[in-house]
Amino acid sequence: MLPSAPNTETFGPYRIIRPLGMGAYSEIHLVERQGTLSALKRNKRHYRYDREVYEILDREAEILKRLQGCPFFPAYIDSGIIEDTHFIEMEYIDGLTLFQLVEKKGGCLSPSLAAFVVHELCGALEILHQGPPPDGIPIIHGDIKLENIMIDLRGQVKIIDLGLHGVTFRHMPLERLHEKKITPYSDIYALGHIFYELTHGKHLFENASKFETYVKMRETRIDPAIFRDDLPAQLIQILTRCLKQDSKDRFRSAADIRRELAAYLKTANSPMDPAGLGSWVRRLQRPIVEIQPIGTFLEKDKDGCLINNTSPEKISEPWKSAIEDVRKTYVQNLGPALHSIYLRGSSARGTAIEGISDIDTFAVCQGPPEKVPTEWAPIYFRQFMEKFPFANGLDLQFIHIDHLFRGVSHFSYRFIIKTLATCIHGDDLAERISKFKPSLKIAFFYHGNLREVLNESLRNLETAEYAEQVRMWSNYALRRIIRLGFAINMERENAYTRDLYPCYQVFSKYYPEKEPEMRRALHLALNLPTEKEEISGFLREFGGWLVLESERIFAGKPPRQS
Repeated sequence: MLPSAPNTETFGPYRIIRPLGMGAYSEIHLVERQGTLSALKRNKRHYRYDREVYEILDREAEILKRLQGCPFFPAYIDSGIIEDTHFIEMEYIDGLTLFQLVEKKGGCLSPSLAAFVVHELCGALEILHQGPPPDGIPIIHGDIKLENIMIDLRGQVKIIDLGLHGVTFRHMPLERLHEKKITPYSDIYALGHIFYELTHGKHLFENASKFETYVKMRETRIDPAIFRDDLPAQLIQILTRCLKQDSKDRFRSAADIRRELAAYLKTANSPMDPAGLGSWVRRLQRPIVEIQPIGTFLEKDKDGCLINNTSPEKISEPWKSAIEDVRKTYVQNLGPALHSIYLRGSSARGTAIEGISDIDTFAVCQGPPEKVPTEWAPIYFRQFMEKFPFANGLDLQFIHIDHLFRGVSHFSYRFIIKTLATCIHGDDLAERISKFKPSLKIAFFYHGNLREVLNESLRNLETAEYAEQVRMWSNYALRRIIRLGFAINMERENAYTRDLYPCYQVFSKYYPEKEPEMRRALHLALNLPTEKEEISGFLREFGGWLVLESERIFAGKPPRQS
């Protein structure tokens, strides 16, 4: 998107829009020529008469020409000299560098996601090391690092800097340092460091001086303690071999690493592909979501009972494919113990928003309760979030059919089935359940457990190691807070909704002095935090106040339910 106030700086026929990056001798800008965007790399002004810099840029331009049509590199467009300045014009890549990706994640990537990214990067190195046409002369990069690798919005991994002149000291193997020798094994060593950074959120020699780094590099044995506890053994073996100081002990080629990673991804049942990776990058790249007046209240029939407005026919893409994946997974894992599956929320109403909406499901089970398998759910949750990153979250719950109609403990599920959910598999139980009117009893039984929710969330936030865990538990607690804010006012408002904005609106109507806190809760729910200290303090303060207020309102009032 072009900026609203256009930059008037020009360079020959190009209009310079904004800087994209800066190197030791060159600078890269987003430019526009005849309505087309591209990336333009040019030498810095004080290098305009430096022959060595000209030769570096000439060589990079020639390499890009040789790689034309290869998806792992930017497409070459033009090169030459303008105003005594050497330049290369190439395809503009819209996406994130691996450095930005780790930064936006607030830490490391999941093992499967990191393995997939490195698997794709090996494809790029394989082409360089084998030698692209027409001459087939091998190319050794020599400075592979997070900052010069991008993932575009389609999920394509690309090496964006082919200057092939620099070196990052902490990625440098000993043979290059001692013998000034650069080989494909040098790139494989650097690839090991990239893999480590992606899986651990920090460099192997984090905060070490050059001398300390050199001392650590000389150590021939790699201490297993440097790897995180949950890193699969297959990936530790791959990392260890890439990082060997003796080049003869490393993988013989990037193709060998690619095969090993492909085998791991197959056994790990990782669902990641370029399309899923692209959706995930788009989600991370999106700007801060502003609060919008979006959402509705459930309609009521002539008797004042709530009308269910969900339907399988309202589910649209891309949510339809994701929900079908969930449905098949329930069926595959529960087998004869499965009676039916329900979907609730905005996706069941056809109003889901990518990057904001969750997929909320639960399975009604049958047969002996102790034989209902549920251990697969956490594993599938991680796989689902990597395959369908446009979803803000996934809820997988289980309720036994015998318990569903017995007493008050599962009243909330009966309410959901009747008013908020649609059956996506099996026999629909809605006809066996009476209608509901907005009331304090609904508020209590469906929303009244915030103390338990906050305690659970705070415990898990305290031990969370990764940004995704912080986001997941923040999302869980914040949505409960916003909906309880509405629930304590449901009876006097005589209405019902689960949509966040109307919940915030109703709460603010009756508690204007607490409107700023609830507005912050809504903002955080739309832009989930990755720092656990930030969200934990807010949950304790405002969440703690809301717990006490809700307990005051509900005290002695919840009626008996049949």
